[in-house]
Amino acid sequence: MDNEQNISTDNVDNSSDQEITQQEILDALEEPTDDEGNDEPTDETDDSSSDKQPDSQDNTQDSQSSQEEDKKNECPEKFRNEDGSANVEKILKSYKELEPLINQKAQWEKERAELLPYKEQYDKQQQQNIESAKRMGFDSVQDMEFSYELASLTANEYAKYLRYTEDPERVRQMLEEYASNPNDELLSEIEFEFPSEAIKRVTIAQERQKLYYEDLLSKQAETQKMSNIESVINYAVQKHNDIFDYKPFKDLFVNVLTRYGENFTNEDAEMLIGTMVQMKDLFNKEFSKQSNKTEQNNQATDVISAINTSNSALKTSEQEPDTSKMSYKELVKYLKTIV
Repeated sequence: MDNEQNISTDNVDNSSDQEITQQEILDALEEPTDDEGNDEPTDETDDSSSDKQPDSQDNTQDSQSSQEEDKKNECPEKFRNEDGSANVEKILKSYKELEPLINQKAQWEKERAELLPYKEQYDKQQQQNIESAKRMGFDSVQDMEFSYELASLTANEYAKYLRYTEDPERVRQMLEEYASNPNDELLSEIEFEFPSEAIKRVTIAQERQKLYYEDLLSKQAETQKMSNIESVINYAVQKHNDIFDYKPFKDLFVNVLTRYGENFTNEDAEMLIGTMVQMKDLFNKEFSKQSNKTEQNNQATDVISAINTSNSALKTSEQEPDTSKMSYKELVKYLKTIV
């Protein structure tokens, strides 16, 4: 019986050992293994991983809060609620108001793209006209165009008197050629075909047209002059409005502008106003000096007056007493002081 009890006890002990060993194996299998093949993680790894988990959570929260803050900042103030969140209704309303303008802008851009080639072609033609006018000896395209207008008028005026020529058809062809390509040599040949009375009348019409063109140029120059003057005035007043509050400076600016007219540029105005500002500063400094001197003189006068008043009071107090009003003792005492 004892042996059986011992055996059974041994078996219990052995079974408990086996259970512990199996539990350890299960625990070992459940623990994660690292890439280097270490079966058991170190305590440091466990500690670091446990430490990192709250940090990562904090970082996630910080990231989310920063993203929310960025979203708030991206939304304009007028589209926010009192709590800072976006007011979707206001955003949608604003979008609906802007949507027609967006479509209109797209239409404008489309039209601009369609018209751009025509503008480029126009600019190219203008440049060609400028070069052509220079080659032909004209100062401007406008002068060249007027020359063709005058040639066309001259041809039309002479055409009224074709019946007085010997070969009207040939002269008509000469007039058409002159209108398309005016030159003095061809004009002389045309004048030779007409009587003097016809030439006189055509010359009068030419002079009238020339006077009209000169008057047109004069008006254009005056308009350009006034435009330049207005531009300079607006520039000067907007940039240095305080200067024009002082009448002498304003009169000076007007006189200079009147003197130079359209030749007076914004740069000239800037130089003149700069000089006026320097004059103003010098005037203020000089006025300040004079004011200080006046103040000092007034102070000195007050001091002198105070000294004179004090001296007068002192002299009054130092006047000799009236001995006739003294008593016997007072008289004796006074005599002792002066003896």
